[in-house]
Amino acid sequence: MLFAISTKRFSSLRPLGQRGARPPKGWLRAIRDALGMTTAQFAQRRLGVSQPRIIELEQSEVSGGVT
Repeated sequence: MLFAISTKRFSSLRPLGQRGARPPKGWLRAIRDALGMTTAQFAQRRLGVSQPRIIELEQSEVSGGVT
């Protein structure tokens, strides 16, 4: 039941994934910017990783190393 509800609720987002629409600076950067956070804040408060790791992930996503 819950799966059916969530599938229906998020079905409108499916075309985004099919189009491969990725923000120019990557999803991590887009989310971080939307939250108005620095890399240090995003790393510690949201993901529980180090600040340099966020920078690595953001750069890797843009270069295609992370999908």
